[in-house]
Amino acid sequence: MPKAVGYIRGSTIEQQNTLGAQAQQIAGYAAYKGLDIVQTFTDSGESAFSVAFYERPEAARMLAWMAEHGVKTIIFPKLDRGFRDALDCLFTVEDLSRKGIALHILDIQLDTTTPVGKLVLTMMAAIAEFENRRRSERQKAGFAVMKQGNQRCGNVPYGWDPTPADRASKTGRLADDLLPNTEEQTVLRRIVEGDLSTISDNEAARRLNAAAIPAKKGGKWSGKSIASVRAHAHLAQEQLAA
Repeated sequence: MPKAVGYIRGSTIEQQNTLGAQAQQIAGYAAYKGLDIVQTFTDSGESAFSVAFYERPEAARMLAWMAEHGVKTIIFPKLDRGFRDALDCLFTVEDLSRKGIALHILDIQLDTTTPVGKLVLTMMAAIAEFENRRRSERQKAGFAVMKQGNQRCGNVPYGWDPTPADRASKTGRLADDLLPNTEEQTVLRRIVEGDLSTISDNEAARRLNAAAIPAKKGGKWSGKSIASVRAHAHLAQEQLAA
């Protein structure tokens, strides 16, 4: 039975909660295709919209492991789990092809070992990029309208909790209706001005995860979430000083 690896990714708490389902989809497809899944690699916390495939830590480890063990097939559950944009997709697939590695993408039933598969991938990658950018534009437009109405845009920042009234209405003011979360404020001070303030975002995330300190909503920390926490903290300081 030919050997294969699975690759799954989740960039937010909601997506991380689907990692188990992604692994099950890969296992079912492999059984149907007569492939033996010998390893599944997970990049949790890495955003496909901002990080190229080859720049993700687990993706790099996966390719090194495949080279060492002679595995030539990768299975992705979804196209947008794999690549930042169309260019990243096409570059990666072409490079993998040169190395003799086949890619199977489940949500579009794609096998890159066939000429038709490569043609379909080119078109679908462009469409996926277009949809991602349209979604981002819609979100920005929605946030602009909310800011004009003095409503909070996005999640409650790390270190803070909404007031009971804000929880009920979901339309609290940006700062006035937030209360400090004592536990998170302690970690926040470490990230912004304490022992974690002089190290990289990724290293800070690694240390917090190693200490079993959860991020907002109980998820794992990533370099991106640390950067976001630092940015929000500095912005709040600037607003207070103004």
